[in-house]
This record gives sequence, structure tokens and C-alpha cells, in this order.
Amino acid sequence: MPSLKDFVSAAEIKALYRPTARADGLPARAYRDEFYRLEQEQLFPRAWCAVGVASQIPAAGDAMPVDLAGWPLALVRQRDGAIAAFHNVCRHRGMRLLPEPCKGRAVLRCPWHSWTYDLQGRLVATPDLGGDKVRSAPGFDQAELGLRAVRVARWHDYVFVNIDGKAPGFADHIRPFERFLAGYDLAVMCHGGIWEGSYPGNWKIAVEGAIEDYHLPWGHPELMTNVMQRNARVDFAERCFAAVSGRFEYPAGAGPLLTRLKRAMPSMPVKAPAEAERYFVINLFPVGLMTLRADTVMLGLFTPDGPDRTRLVFHHYFAGEAASDPSRAQQRQEIIDNLAYVAEQDIGYVKGVQSNLATRDRLDFPTRFSPYWEGGVQHFQKMVVETIQGKARRAARQPAPKKRRAAALRRKAPRR
Repeated sequence: MPSLKDFVSAAEIKALYRPTARADGLPARAYRDEFYRLEQEQLFPRAWCAVGVASQIPAAGDAMPVDLAGWPLALVRQRDGAIAAFHNVCRHRGMRLLPEPCKGRAVLRCPWHSWTYDLQGRLVATPDLGGDKVRSAPGFDQAELGLRAVRVARWHDYVFVNIDGKAPGFADHIRPFERFLAGYDLAVMCHGGIWEGSYPGNWKIAVEGAIEDYHLPWGHPELMTNVMQRNARVDFAERCFAAVSGRFEYPAGAGPLLTRLKRAMPSMPVKAPAEAERYFVINLFPVGLMTLRADTVMLGLFTPDGPDRTRLVFHHYFAGEAASDPSRAQQRQEIIDNLAYVAEQDIGYVKGVQSNLATRDRLDFPTRFSPYWEGGVQHFQKMVVETIQGKARRAARQPAPKKRRAAALRRKAPRR
């Protein structure tokens, strides 16, 4: 089986880990077909990956198919309210069990031969298995043929899966992110709309463009109208997330061009008043893409649709009744449309980078990072490397403090 070293040399990994001002980005081959096949086997199954939101299947018996980089899955709301995830593969002949979303089902029935599973994934019916109106057969044990379950977890409305079942516990995995957003009361945010689109490029190109604000003045000039100061910040946590944020300052009486709301949307409680004016764009590695302001949250998915296309789904959330109040429908739609407009402006940039991959390979052309703006992009690329390697590279790279000191003393000792 191919491994990371077949695509990215030790020297290229070392260059990626240099300080941001001197680091080289991943080579172009890491964004092409063969590397995507490596990711399908050694990145997406190993990570906690966002695949949907619980609001899409709110009631018992609701279910929907999702696809994670070629891994077909089914999310099912069980009778106790929990959400289960299964490989979307019938145990009979491999048919896709759930071809489309459904509501209020007591069971899941394969459309081909009608093998039937309960909401816990147990095989409960095999009609005509042993002949006309004979549901069983000697030597056939249906208890052995339940759906293959996938490890599942939730964070607020996001639903995460870990396909290989070997990732760290989800509570440990998400803890750095929960600390990061501890000042925001996300519990009051309710689902209030959805937008879908796509990018003509590799999923990593799409994510990397989303988590840097370097390009705003030229890529999204409407966002920068009247802006005096951006107050940018980059935050990240190993194997968990990378974020860019800003707090725009405007002259007195001026404000954002894209926001012309007649009255403000209600905001969630925020512990630090200064942070109420800050916006965040956050990659929950690998494919979650979250935007956050005090009055609106978007939980997005930047899901691969093959090696050279990315499917975008944006779920929008608003505080309390503002998510469903008919009198605020126009405000909600304007916020949804504004973010869609910004996302669509990036289509040309994603396409332009994707179209140059072959040329970069021929030229052996490394990319670079802005040391001020793009530390989060560099960190995202490190998370790609470390997940495929199957280890927390930083922990392996740095010895414990006492060992570090001993190693330093040994280096300083004169030779005899």
C-alpha cells in the first residue's frame, strides 16, 4: 500500500515544519489523484470527521446517507434520541442500503431484496430467504449479519464519525476546541437555514483558502469597505483545528457594506465583551468549516467529491427564536446569501490553483506562506501529514523537558 513517503519526501516534510516565514507548503502531488487515494485509506478513516448535522434527522426513525471521500455512510436517529452511524452497505449483496434521506422509519429496508434492519442495525427480516414465504434457512444466522457500525460523536449540532475506530476518545480530541470557544454560549444557537454549492478543486485547496484572511482586500473587496483595522489573529490546536479571526474597526457611522439589516439579530451570550465583535473562520480538521459571530454561526462541510471537486454544505444557526421567527426570515436569508456570495467569489481562486497543479509538479515548484496571515494554513498541512503518519508528530518530535535538557548537556560536552 502506498504511504506518505511515496508522495512527500523527508526533506519536503522538514521544509513544511520550518518557521512559517521560511517554510515550504506541501508539493502539488499532495493535491492530485494518487494522493487522494492515499487520503481515502489513511487520512479520512483515522480522523474524527464532520459528516452532517443532527438537525437534519431530528426525530426517531429519521435517517440520511452521507459520503465521506468515497466512504458511503448512513446516519440514523434511534428511538432513544441517539444518533448511530453505519456503513451504508447491505450485508446481502452490497447494495447501498439507504439511497436517500427518510423520515420516521421503524426499520431500514434494502431496496433490492428487502433485507430489513432495525434502527440499531440488527438484521430483523430476510423475506423469502429459504423459498417462497420462507424467511430463514438452515445454517443461516441473521444475528451475525447486522449493519457494520461506525464510531460516532456529536459536538453541538455537528455529527462526527471515526471510521477505523482507532482515533483518541472524542472528548479528548475536541477538548482544545471547547476551551478555545469557552466564552461563547453556543447552546442557544438553533438551525435556521442551509446553503449548498461546490468548488472545482481539491478539498485541501478549498479549506486552505477559507482559513486565511490575506486575500480579503483583493478577493472579497466588499468585505473590506470602510475597514480601518482588521485585528487579525491565528489560532490552532494539534490534530484538532486551525482558525483565523478578525475584529474589524470602522469609522464612526460606517459599517460593513454587505450587511444592511434593518435591525440587529440577537446575539448569543459572550463572556468577553470585546470578543463579541470578533468573527472566526475555523477548520475542524479535516472537513468541518465553521464561521462564528456573536449573532450567527455556520457549521459547514467541505467534503471531497473526488480528487478535484469539493462539495460545500453550510448550515446556519441563530440565537433562540431568531432561527424560526417569520418576521426575521428576510434577515436570515440575507445572512445566508452574504456568506454564499463570499464562498462563490472563491470559485475562481480554487479553480486557478487546481489548474496549475500539473505545472507545479513539472517545475518542482514549492509554495510559501505569509508569516503574518497563513500560520493556520501551514498548521492545516501539518495535520494532513500527521494524520496520514498515524501519530502526533509534535509529541514525537519534542522530548520531555528533562530529556531535552540532558540532550542539550550532552551536545555541549567536549569530545575526548
